[in-house]
Amino acid sequence: MTAVKMFWYKFFIQDYQRDTSHLSLLEHGAYRLLIDQTYLSGGVLPSDLEAIYRLARAMTKAEQAAIRSILRSFFTQTEEGYLHGRVSREIQAQHQAGAASRANGAKGGRPRKNLGGSDVGPESEPRKNLAGFEKETEQVPKTEPVANPVGTGNETQQVPKTKPRKNLSQESGVRNNNPTLPYPGARVRDGAFPLGPQWQPSATFWGIAKHVGLGESSPDFGPALADFLGFWLDRPGEARTQAGWEKAFLESWQRFRAFNAGKPKPKPCGTAKPSPHGGFAERDYTQGVNADGSF
Repeated sequence: MTAVKMFWYKFFIQDYQRDTSHLSLLEHGAYRLLIDQTYLSGGVLPSDLEAIYRLARAMTKAEQAAIRSILRSFFTQTEEGYLHGRVSREIQAQHQAGAASRANGAKGGRPRKNLGGSDVGPESEPRKNLAGFEKETEQVPKTEPVANPVGTGNETQQVPKTKPRKNLSQESGVRNNNPTLPYPGARVRDGAFPLGPQWQPSATFWGIAKHVGLGESSPDFGPALADFLGFWLDRPGEARTQAGWEKAFLESWQRFRAFNAGKPKPKPCGTAKPSPHGGFAERDYTQGVNADGSF
């Protein structure tokens, strides 16, 4: 067998576990190192045990004993050296595959395949009757394009060119209950408009808002609306329907309320935190002092 050094190989975990379930942890390490060295050495390990010890970095007596145990169990000693059956088969298969690839390269590459899946050499002729007719002269006829795809009475009656629909929002402004003209670059669609400073939620909104505890008489309605308008007036490119804006405001109001609920409330004016340094005039400084002035 021609020595072919391999710098990578396929490792089948299930096969390895099946054959090495009786090995100790030290023997597993020795076996894996010997397999690697066998591939790197072209399929054979030297006959000298001292050389194998150095290849596997086996320095202690326990490590060297593990090397000898693995060699007896999984390797075969020959005149060339120690051989491993699986490693030798893998190297031989790799050598044959490389030889086949070199042969194909010398011929100009891998032969192409025909429609049936078999290899077609350069001398083979292409199939002449791909359509399946009995005679080679009966080829697929060239069909003429359909002259009138609409199905009208004659060819001169073609599909009339329809005019594109006009954007109603560009003709007379956006039609909604809050007619704010779109800003440049706004995403205009039917019933959508960018938010204006005078925007207010409709009566339908309050019927929905009451289910989450919000109402027109809520004291934070005004601040929440001002915060909502201030945010979207800085973004004139956004356009939504009235229902879309009301949904966004409802969510914004709930976040506004939750955020402000966590803030500490300011104390009323005139109430100050008592100072630890106050009340000096009311203290009894003679308490705890003896008549001779000692404590």
